[in-house]
Amino acid sequence: MTALNSREHKGGIVQMLLSGRLRGRAIWVLLAKLLASFLALLFHFLLARQLSSAQYGLFSLAMTCILFSCAFAKQGLEPLLIRHLAVKKQAGIRDVYCFFILYAGLSACVVAALLLLFGSFLALDIVKQPKLLELMPAMAMLTVLQTFLAVNSSALRGRGYPGVSLLFTGAVTFALALLFLLLQPPLTAVGAINQILFSSMFACLLSFAVTGSKLQLGVASEQHGRSVLSGAMELIQNRPLLKGGKDLFVISLAALATQQLATVILARYAELSEVASFALAAKLALLMTYPLMVINAITAPMYARYWGQKQLTAFKSLSVKSNRVLLLAATILLLLVYSLSQPLLGVFGSKYQNAVQLLQILALGHWVNLATGSVVSMLIMAGHERVHRRNTLIITVVNIAALLWLVPLYGSYAAAWITCAAMVVKNLVALYFVRKLIFSRIGESGNSMI
Repeated sequence: MTALNSREHKGGIVQMLLSGRLRGRAIWVLLAKLLASFLALLFHFLLARQLSSAQYGLFSLAMTCILFSCAFAKQGLEPLLIRHLAVKKQAGIRDVYCFFILYAGLSACVVAALLLLFGSFLALDIVKQPKLLELMPAMAMLTVLQTFLAVNSSALRGRGYPGVSLLFTGAVTFALALLFLLLQPPLTAVGAINQILFSSMFACLLSFAVTGSKLQLGVASEQHGRSVLSGAMELIQNRPLLKGGKDLFVISLAALATQQLATVILARYAELSEVASFALAAKLALLMTYPLMVINAITAPMYARYWGQKQLTAFKSLSVKSNRVLLLAATILLLLVYSLSQPLLGVFGSKYQNAVQLLQILALGHWVNLATGSVVSMLIMAGHERVHRRNTLIITVVNIAALLWLVPLYGSYAAAWITCAAMVVKNLVALYFVRKLIFSRIGESGNSMI
């Protein structure tokens, strides 16, 4: 096959993926994500109206702390699992999955134990919210459950089931939590987080059943007759799959800190009612990122395959087409936020009207997050996690320093502006390195320069 025909063949493949299968999968994934978003928003809407602003602020603080405990438990395993399963043959899937689920489970149990042991230090000395102690047992158990859900969701994404995977990033949990909330409305943050706990238990069990079925984990491993446990233990001893895990852990933790740490720091210096307003604004602004999550769920395994097969023209073509969609979605969503933020927050009650400006500030950062496209995903799937780790670490350190300096002085408005600025800088820097490290390797004629 000539070089010209080869390029045309690759281009035809990309076009087929984008126009046919990819579009169909995107619709299914979008519907799954919209369902999860609607259920989560409805749950928080009803809960914010049911609880006092102080109790809702306490609940939001606890859920934010769980995000950080899960990040420490997962240690950046999610993109690693996606990357490995995207290129793995069926015979080796079971051992890889078992290694990741055992490793993440052990890590989650350690983090949960530390949360119970040092919960008083976290509640009394760091965030200075004594009532948070009452939620610690549920927070510890949710750390383990949410970690398992994340690993199973990533496994499904890696094997080409992005729509199914999104059901376990919130849809099932919030559907059950809504049922509990309607049957027995909670009066305190403790009651609300217990409802999330029971819902997560069922969602976790269901995720194991679905993952086992979709990944065909009953199929014999590469070495017939070897047990699942022995195969996983061999991988644990060699630990070949964790290469790059430390970099991805720093990246995921820094990304979480960029968007969520402001809530924790604000809790130390402000009333829980102000924390509630900021947390609600942050949660609503985060809805803007769902188109990016949908695109990433579909394209991340494809980027990994294209890069591994040195199909850089297909890699860039996929990036350009998906980024156009994200830019359009970002602009429409930003206009909607600025037009509807006041009536939207009014629905949650007059006690949250002061969150209007916070929502608009945070929306600017998320607009840049979407408009720059899947730049972070591209860097990671192309194996440039160390570069992104270095950049993200520097930005996060500056972000934390600014929060500690300005939040005590200016409260939630400082938290919103600093969070917005961190998102903007992080994505623009990632975009620069995508162009430098990936797109620059494609010649003017479209040939791969690898």
